Amino acid sequence: KKYDFVMSNYAFSECNTDVQEGDLDKVLSKSVRGYLTCNYEKVGGIVVWKKNELLQKLNEKKIACKELPEEPSTGSTNYLVVWNNNT
Repeated sequence: KKYDFVMSNYAFSECNTDVQEGDLDKVLSKSVRGYLTCNYEKVGGIVVWKKNELLQKLNEKKIACKELPEEPSTGSTNYLVVWNNNT
């Protein structure tokens, strides 16, 4: 399947790396456009990708994304990742 748009408001960034890897393969890599609000603080001790790891993983899947600041900022480690591969 292909998806027009995927959006996550912190949910993706707060899943463990196994879930993130599955979502990356099954959903994010098949989405023309995306918007992720992310943080990378550990939640309940689970291991999550840090910002640079997430950006690298997206790049490896040929997702031309960019990082944006979260405005207004709701936390010092929060950021946005967006892409539009509609080319």
